[in-house]
Amino acid sequence: MVHCVAYGCNQKSDDGTKGFFLFPKDHVYRKKWIKAVGSNRERDRKVVPFTPTATSRLCIRHFEDSFFFTPFFLPTIFTETFEYKKKTLPSPEKFGPPKYRRKRYGTLDELLEKHDSQQAEAASEERHLIEEQLRMEEQL
Repeated sequence: MVHCVAYGCNQKSDDGTKGFFLFPKDHVYRKKWIKAVGSNRERDRKVVPFTPTATSRLCIRHFEDSFFFTPFFLPTIFTETFEYKKKTLPSPEKFGPPKYRRKRYGTLDELLEKHDSQQAEAASEERHLIEEQLRMEEQL
């Protein structure tokens, strides 16, 4: 069975590949086709750009008739695809919360201020311990 890889297109053929076109092997035109398709896919709970496989095909509905007379034709018709994307674009909530969140460390000034306050706090604790030890020694 052959089916169209355009996002939202339901065209498929049980009897062969008539009316379906493989992505070009020429890298320049292949990139142009990928850009024309311009869709994202969901893979491993992430939205990733579409990357065609060796068997990916587009149906004839995505090409203008006049393009078939040129040696390198591009897919340009994706009307139902855009409507379909508007309805089915995955929202960030669909994938759930992230596995972990990176901590926000703040600006350099905030970090330096925090470091200075921690050092001052450590120094005051050390002073307090020394004063307590001196008091205990005086009592003995």
